[in-house]
Amino acid sequence: MIIRIILVNLVIPFVILLCNGYCFFECPFDKKCLRVSAMCNGTKECSFGEDELHVNCKYPITTRRSTFYCANGVPIDKSQMCNKKIDCIDKSDESPAICKQEYEIQLNLRIENSTCKKPQLACQASTEEDCISADKICDDKFDCPNGRDESIEMCMQVLKYPYFQCGNGKIIYNSSQLCDNKYDCLDGTDELETHCQYNEKWERKQPVTCEEPKRNNIKFTSNTTMYAEKENNETHYFVYAGGVVQFECYDSKEDFKGKKWNVCKIDENGNGKWLNDLPECVDNRNKNPGTNGDLGCRLDTYDHYSENLRIWNCSNDGENCVEKIKPPLTNANVKFSCSKNLMLFPEGLREKIYRCRDKEWKLNSKELPPKPRCGKMCSTSELYCLDSMEPKCKKRDGTTTKCDQAPSWEPETTVTYDCFPEYKESNSKFTSKCLNNGNWNHSGNRDEYCSIKCGVNDHEALLALNAPETEPHLSPWSVAIYDNNNTNQFQYSCGGVLIRHNFVLTAAHCVSDEKNNFGTNRFRVMPAQKVNVSVIDSHNDCRKANGDDADKHSECWIVQQIFINPIYDPTRYTSDSALLYLQANPFLPFRIVCIPGIHFDWEKGYANRNGKVFAWDSGKRKSDKKLNFVYVDGILNIADNIANSNFHIDVTSYNVKTTLCKGDSGCGFFDDCPNGKKMCLFGIISTGQSMDTNECTSNVKINSVVHPSTVAFVNKFIKAISNKCPK
Repeated sequence: MIIRIILVNLVIPFVILLCNGYCFFECPFDKKCLRVSAMCNGTKECSFGEDELHVNCKYPITTRRSTFYCANGVPIDKSQMCNKKIDCIDKSDESPAICKQEYEIQLNLRIENSTCKKPQLACQASTEEDCISADKICDDKFDCPNGRDESIEMCMQVLKYPYFQCGNGKIIYNSSQLCDNKYDCLDGTDELETHCQYNEKWERKQPVTCEEPKRNNIKFTSNTTMYAEKENNETHYFVYAGGVVQFECYDSKEDFKGKKWNVCKIDENGNGKWLNDLPECVDNRNKNPGTNGDLGCRLDTYDHYSENLRIWNCSNDGENCVEKIKPPLTNANVKFSCSKNLMLFPEGLREKIYRCRDKEWKLNSKELPPKPRCGKMCSTSELYCLDSMEPKCKKRDGTTTKCDQAPSWEPETTVTYDCFPEYKESNSKFTSKCLNNGNWNHSGNRDEYCSIKCGVNDHEALLALNAPETEPHLSPWSVAIYDNNNTNQFQYSCGGVLIRHNFVLTAAHCVSDEKNNFGTNRFRVMPAQKVNVSVIDSHNDCRKANGDDADKHSECWIVQQIFINPIYDPTRYTSDSALLYLQANPFLPFRIVCIPGIHFDWEKGYANRNGKVFAWDSGKRKSDKKLNFVYVDGILNIADNIANSNFHIDVTSYNVKTTLCKGDSGCGFFDDCPNGKKMCLFGIISTGQSMDTNECTSNVKINSVVHPSTVAFVNKFIKAISNKCPK
């Protein structure tokens, strides 16, 4: 006789059978009988591995020092860990997160053929990768469509008594988080009955699952680690919380639309929910017997484009194509075209003659059957309307290139975007697609995709008060402005500050006088990291040369446009600010500084603020044409206003021996930002007070860049230049 007893500590309908006095375990799907000793022993006996499932094997660990625990809870000998042989069913014993030396390449957060940039993680190995920032790895939130950022591969830790380990390998060190009726593990293992059943306050619940959808014509692929149960002779497939799935169409001939990868997550109510919207499979096949090959030569695209597609019957020599015909085509030489104002795609079809014989296309071996489409080209210029991102166009054949390689793109072209350096991408990918009407369809708001990463410096150091000479990398947003003023050389004239990758903020009097604004050809701009001389070649065009002199002319920027603050008064130096719009130079290092009120919201007003002015020492400018990078400690001698009536702020040096001189105009006054550990720009050096005989002073006035008038001026012109996207 067989007696079935439901185990209280098993959370799916597993049973123990008493067969001839021995205990056996029945696999729930294939009804296979196992000895109880076969459970959680590291070997999969059931068809779907239920005997090694984490929801059954997550018991409290023991203090055995020679034991390593797989992420699913199965103990193995510690010698089996990181031996380049998989001993845990979940592969956790060989996770690169714990086997660092053995898997050094994987720890670089890159995978083979990855297009992601360091430090980023490639979510999956494919030509259409999702890349996420490395700081999002193991943050208890799924950012990858396939959950790779929260997987055993990335999050596995070596478990030590008496802590608890989630099913993805991450350890919970706070015991109060266990069995508290709140899910702290992404897979819900901290609330499993196997270790919570004796907690009086714990409420019994089934483990969280997500079932294979019964809609959209999709199903799990064989790449999915799934589980199954039978009910009324019907099989239901599912995954547990944290489980990764891949979808495919039931009918391989249908078009797949959406993300193929997905993750079962736990929602706010403790139920299973898919991380991404479910994909769908759509049957777009041509069912018209007149064009699908039943009655004539196959033309899959004709039904969709029939209003605009023209088919011409041509003579045998292809010279005479004047008779317009419609499918079905049985025997004819044909040429394709489109109605007025539309173009024929692919481009290779436009001049070709195709032969239809006995309902079949007779083509050369190198040619494919025609799939003509009619539509308008989408303009490339619209893709470059934002200067913070670089678009990449993917053709219908799957090849990807820079979009500026062509003036326009055909329908069905898809576009992805990379943010330029010093910009960070938002969590959701932004894409564009060319429609048949010649318009780009955008997936979201372009303005919000790339945001400025300002005020962040990779180099930190303490600056000595009595040693004003410093290193340029301590103020990587500072720049030197050179002016040739109709001379044979560009000579250092002023400083400036990068507030975007292509905009410098400087003093208005550096680029104008009381009567005129100077021309752009007079100026060159050089980043602090490149500056070491006060004079540069008058023929310097700032372009990258070829051959052995590859970097000779890549040390500076050309100025494209100059914008003077419209309320600048040259007689009193009020609102003394100007913007220089730079020509892109990808070979130059740079950082962007933050400005309160421009790069982030800020309540106006601040008390006496200590800061630094970074500039170039004037002592050696005339003697040996050298420039040394220096700083001056200063304090704003005001109470709580951002500027006086002239929009000036007085800055007094801590050390009266340390001075700023003529030529330091346009340099920035910096201090820590009010809202975090970033560097902010509060003012631009304007004029000096009580100059000595060397035209130097320890008391200067700066133009407040956080004054509403300056903020409005900067925002207006940056937006006008940097964002030319159609409304």
